[in-house]
Formats: sequence, C-alpha cells, structure tokens
Amino acid sequence: GELIKQPSLSSAIFWRMEPGELVEAGKIRGLNEMDVAGSKALDYGGKLYPLAKALESNSLSHDKRGLLTRKLDMVGPEFGVTLAPAPQLDGSSVVFGRVIDGGDQILEKIEGIPVYTYKAADASGSVAGEIFAAQKQFYVNAAKSIGDTRASDLRNKLLRKVEIRQLTILPTQES
Repeated sequence: GELIKQPSLSSAIFWRMEPGELVEAGKIRGLNEMDVAGSKALDYGGKLYPLAKALESNSLSHDKRGLLTRKLDMVGPEFGVTLAPAPQLDGSSVVFGRVIDGGDQILEKIEGIPVYTYKAADASGSVAGEIFAAQKQFYVNAAKSIGDTRASDLRNKLLRKVEIRQLTILPTQES
C-alpha cells in the first residue's frame, strides 16, 4: 500500500454503532494520543501533532439520516454519521456535513453488521445469563483494579472492520 505521511481519514475505520441512531468513525490506524509535557498531542509515525478542541458551532439540527457530526469538545479525528434523526445530539454535537452519492446504501450495509451486545445467549433472568453477567463484571472489575487499560466497554463495537477507502473534501457552498 501507499505510505501515508500524515494522518488522514482515508485510513480511518467505522468502529462503533448505536443501532438506529449513530455510527462512529474516525479512528486512524497508527494515530495515538499521548501526553507531552502536560499537553495532549497525537503521535503518527514519530511526528507529533498538537491537539486542540474543535471550536465549530452552527444552528443545524440532527434532523435526518446521513449527517456528519462531532462532539463539541472533541479533540481528535472521531466523528459520527446519523442513522436517523437524532435530536438528543443537538447541543452536545455539531453537524458539519452530510453523506452524498450512494451513502445511504453504505449506511444500510454498516447497519447490517453485528455488534458486541454483552448479552448472554440465554434469556435474561436465566441462571446461565446471571452467571455470565456476574463473571463479566468480576473480570472487568479485577482488570480495572490492577490498572489494565484493556478492560474497556466494547458494547456496540462493530464485529467487522469497515474502512474508509476514499474521502473527498467538498468546497464550501455560500448561500
């Protein structure tokens, strides 16, 4: 493959989904957040990029499917794509674009990918389900107590890799 010299969303992945609400993307392979002299920075291939909060603001509502959105206090490349109207994101996130040309078919395919649910195969309230929940909680708490950073909540993480292969920045349209 072609060597990418700086971080780019063209090497990012979709990684998590809130079914019927939002699919999250923007994790870039090889891009790591680190603390440098008390400030946050991103490391990519040995080069440091200072992190700064995105100060975007507008009055657009999360009122339809296919809108690109990011949290107001976001400091990395992560973003989301709405899967339906999501008014609960208004005020905490900002709309900065939309999916175009065939994007709905792509979103439908992503929605079809299974996600981690953290639910036992047996019905809720069953003995097996209660044992599963207790074991899961025990191991997560044990790992966290010894500082194991791998003990994270994977709920709604996509079970298949979905890469962003092509990205186009459209010119700003003046109204």
